[in-house]
Order: sequence, then C-alpha cells, then structure tokens
Amino acid sequence: HTVVEINSVFSMNTGKSTNTLDISNWKPTKDSNLDNSFNTSDSNAPTTSVHPLLSDESSRFEHNRSVWSPQANRNISNVYPVIVSSGKVKSNHSTAKVDTLSNNTRNNSVSQNKMEYFSLRSSRVKVCLMGSLFGLLLGGIPLVVVITMWLRGTQASVTNSTACTGGLCWNASAITVFGTGASGGTADHLNNPYYLTIDSSYSFYVADYSNHRVQKIDAGSMFAKTVAGQANTAWGSTALYLNSPTYLIVDSGGNLYVSDSQNHRVQYFTNGTMTGVTIAGTGSSGASLNQLNTPYGLVHDSSTGKLYISDTNNHRIMCYLSGASAGTVVAGGNGAGTLNNQLYYPMGLYLDVSSNSLFIANSNAHNILRGVVNASTWTLMAGTPNGQSGSISTMLNLPTDFTFDSSGNLYVADSNNDRVQLFLSGKFNGTTIAGSTSLSGSTTVLLNGPRSITLDSALNLYVVDTGNSRIQKFQRS
Repeated sequence: HTVVEINSVFSMNTGKSTNTLDISNWKPTKDSNLDNSFNTSDSNAPTTSVHPLLSDESSRFEHNRSVWSPQANRNISNVYPVIVSSGKVKSNHSTAKVDTLSNNTRNNSVSQNKMEYFSLRSSRVKVCLMGSLFGLLLGGIPLVVVITMWLRGTQASVTNSTACTGGLCWNASAITVFGTGASGGTADHLNNPYYLTIDSSYSFYVADYSNHRVQKIDAGSMFAKTVAGQANTAWGSTALYLNSPTYLIVDSGGNLYVSDSQNHRVQYFTNGTMTGVTIAGTGSSGASLNQLNTPYGLVHDSSTGKLYISDTNNHRIMCYLSGASAGTVVAGGNGAGTLNNQLYYPMGLYLDVSSNSLFIANSNAHNILRGVVNASTWTLMAGTPNGQSGSISTMLNLPTDFTFDSSGNLYVADSNNDRVQLFLSGKFNGTTIAGSTSLSGSTTVLLNGPRSITLDSALNLYVVDTGNSRIQKFQRS
C-alpha cells in the first residue's frame, strides 16, 4: 500500500476526557442526486458556501443525497491503510492473486494458390508479410501485459450475474424492496430518500428527504407508516414537522434522532410520539457553537450521552453533551478545504469503539478519513488526500456514506460515480459491487446517485437509490 503522512490534518480536541462509545445500535445513512458541477478542481477554494445538494427550498427537489451513519459495533482497528504525519510517500506493493486470462487465438490462413502467386510475384512481398506478422506479435506482448496488470489492480472478477472480490460475491441484479422507481408522496412511494437503517426485526426506517418525513416499513410490507414529520408530505419548522431530513438513528428503545437539515437542527422523537424535541441547533443556520448549518451524519453514545454531528455546511464535526445547548468542534471548523485543519462538506459518520476513532465521509474532498478523538492526525481510508475526484478504482467522486463488515472491509456509496465500491481491508483499489461506474439508470443493474448503504447479518447489501426513489437489495451469492 501507499503510506502518506501529512502533518496533523485535523485536530479532534473536545477539551474533555474521551470515553469508550457503544455504537451497537447505530446504522448508516446517505444522500441522493449529486450535481457534477459540485466537483471543483480547486478543493481549497470552493465556489459556494452552501453544499449544492443541501441547499435552499428552490433547489431541494433538484438535488438529492444521502448521508452516512454508524452501523453495528465493528472491531476495525487493524484496517487503516494510510497513516498521516509528515510529507513522505512510501510504497510497499504486495503480490495480488489474479484470474487467468484466457486468450482465444485465431489462425488466419492464406490459400496455397494465393501464396504461390505471392511467391511468383516477388519474395519481397513474403518478407514484408513476415515482418508485419512479427511486428503484430511483438505489439501484442505489451497489450497482454497491460491487460494483466489491469486485472491485478482490480483484483476482481465480474460476470453477467455476479460481482466478486476477495471471495465475496453479490448478484449484479438487484431486487427492489421498497419504492416504485418513481417519486411520490403516498404510503408506497418515496421521494429522494437519503438514508436507511434496519432494526433487529428487519423493519426499515427511511429518511424520505423530499417528502419531509421518516417512514417505517415493516418486513415484507409494501406500505410505510410515517413515524416523524407529516404523512401528507407537508414541511415546516414546528415540533410536528420536518424540513428535508437527511439522516437518522434508531436506538434500542425505538427512539428516533433525526437530522432536520433545512431547519438546521437535530430532533429527538420518543418511541410512539410524533412531537420532536430539539436537542442540537436553534432552528436557524449559523456558525456559532449553538448553531448548525445543514446537519447530516449522526453518532450517539447512549452511555455518555454524547452526540456527534456532521455540520456539513460549516465544514466541521460537532460534539454535544446530553442536555447541552451548545457543542464543541472536534474536527474541522476552519473553512472548506483539504488542509490539515479543514474538512470539505463532511457527511457520513462512524465511531469505532476499539480505537475511539471517528470516520468521516469527507464528500467534496472525495475521500474517507479516520481520526482518533483528541489526536492531531488522520488516516486516509479511501480516495485521494488532495481532494481529487475520479472514477478509476483508487478514486471516489462525492462519497456520502460508508460502512464496514466484521472483517474490516470498507463499503462506500460513491454517489457521483453511481456505484458502491468495496475496499478490502488494507487495500486502496476498490471493486464495484453494485451499479456501473458513471452510468446512471433505473434498470436492476444500475443506480442513480446512491446515498446510503447498509448490510444485514448475511452481508446482503441494501442501497438507497436516491435518484430512482427506491431501496435496492443486492443478494449475497
């Protein structure tokens, strides 16, 4: 792998002692349609102070997206590929096992009569033909080498029906488990869903962004029940309403935490109630310690009461203690960019208990970062350290959500590339296991701006296909 060390990319100082966090009940989320104009070549000088996907009312229906949030308790302390500290780049490449490339050769023969004719005409023609054939053979050698190296880089095999890497395979064709593929506001429709979490009874909770509500879908049901916001899709700022929810957590008691993005607050709903209580933010956007600007990812520690929030348009991560009216900045907060003290529209969040580390989908820097709380270094998990976007196997384009499996493999919702990438533990080459790179669509093998992903215990993959207003299941095979 390539080890990149960069001076204290961000500081995660809370000013308080850090406790071990329990995230066994958290799940991931995401976001939807991503605008290609959001990809700027100068990541240190963004052209807008507002994330194009989380903007005001006039553009809300044009830009969808999802957010990431924590899933089940995973021990992933040994999976960090790139470590940060001082300015050197070292390479340590490991041998990769690749599939055998079968070459079908074709023998093109020339009839004997024609060969005799050529021989009679001139031996020079024969020499030219032999020289040309020899040249073609030599030219083919580097082509085979290039193809072989490409196969080694991807470390994957893809057939018409499955996508495989590292012994893990999924059906390439998905099953729609909820939604019709068209946006709508009835109980069997979604409208730009951003996030999905699954409880222990396999009920789905969906942040139905453009319908301004949270929907609960019981296992096997084709109709949802509204558990936060208004079933009729009305939006507002009072305790009974939401305005463009992006993310949510369901705790073990069935209580909801919702990122109410355009009300710039986090709402708490006791199980069975439809009246929300504001636990972070004031209801208006701002950069003060008691304000938020388009909150996205959430992580809650039930043992300490700490709530971590991706304060997306303030380019920072906030930490709120239980009952506090203001939070503290634990990462970023110094404008948008890729410098050592900056974040760039952070979205998805994850907290690893064993290493006391926050993981961040640093969306417009096009990477996934890890930073130990109260430390001054970060680790690059996927993507590039300089904010460059791309569609090759080592790059991402606006990642919004991610999760891990029990082996420490990293799964990323690569939204602007319309795909889900799997990075095996310790690897930087991703493999596409859902969708097709930079090809959006509504068929069973395509995605449109996926914003959120989650795994069940059998490693079946669930994708919030935001642009198609549906939830897709890619069966483990």
